[in-house]
Amino acid sequence: MKKIFLYITFLFSSFVQGQSQDALLSAISAYKQGQYEQVLELLKGVQLQGNLDAYFLVIQSEYALIDRDYNENIAKFDYNRLENLRGQVKDYLSRAKNPKGIQKVTQIQERLKQYPALEVDFLLVRNRKSERDQLDNLRRAFEHREYDQVLSLVEEYQQDKVLAPFHLDYYQAIARARKVNKNTSSQEREEIKQALKAYKEAYHKKNVLYDQAIDASLKKIR
Repeated sequence: MKKIFLYITFLFSSFVQGQSQDALLSAISAYKQGQYEQVLELLKGVQLQGNLDAYFLVIQSEYALIDRDYNENIAKFDYNRLENLRGQVKDYLSRAKNPKGIQKVTQIQERLKQYPALEVDFLLVRNRKSERDQLDNLRRAFEHREYDQVLSLVEEYQQDKVLAPFHLDYYQAIARARKVNKNTSSQEREEIKQALKAYKEAYHKKNVLYDQAIDASLKKIR
């Protein structure tokens, strides 16, 4: 009975190892194609401490995604991802023997020092950069007369709670005003006019250029 149990255990262990190896080969292929999310998905069930090749790929992929997401949309970036990766890097370096793996992961460790070390510092950086990026996106869409895009961005940014409300209320009111045409109903015109007036009452002198645009729109809507 004991021999049967050991044999079954051996077969199961071999099966698991085979699955891990298949996942690793697929992950290597995905990594070469820049499919970093796929790498993480493929290696999700692998015991990384026991498979340093898989651990190496996970760290490389995590860093690539963090670098992308942090720079492209910091407003939605989760600071815990930085902390988790720092922990993985430290753990990997305490186990690794491969000089090339150690070298590359050490490089990532150094690059991570460019990111905020504390969450409070991250929040300050995030708010400054997010505000600048979101305002640029709103201005760009507005200047290109993509008013539906402006309204969509306003709705999205309201959830992020980064921009001051007067920015969002301004772009929402002014975009709706710019969409007014001969087919706009009298009821909708009135609603837009009230939104412009509400902005003026709540945020007068917050931004001189905003005030001028609001006044001009009120004159045009009859």
